[in-house]
Amino acid sequence: SIAELDGTLTLTVSDDGVGLGNEIVPDDHFGLKNMKLRVEEMNGSFSVGGNSDGNGTKIVVQIQIEN
Repeated sequence: SIAELDGTLTLTVSDDGVGLGNEIVPDDHFGLKNMKLRVEEMNGSFSVGGNSDGNGTKIVVQIQIEN
């Protein structure tokens, strides 16, 4: 989903898979690392976690936008 509230753009991507668990992402896997770096370059926040129901993964990006 994507939404804007009070100048903050929020992008949420989630799935109902098995999730990431406590796995450590190997150093040669750059997907999540690159997403985080790009969001931080825009002074935004990037988080990865589990869905509230315990299944799958949820990525949330928040970026301030100009009105």
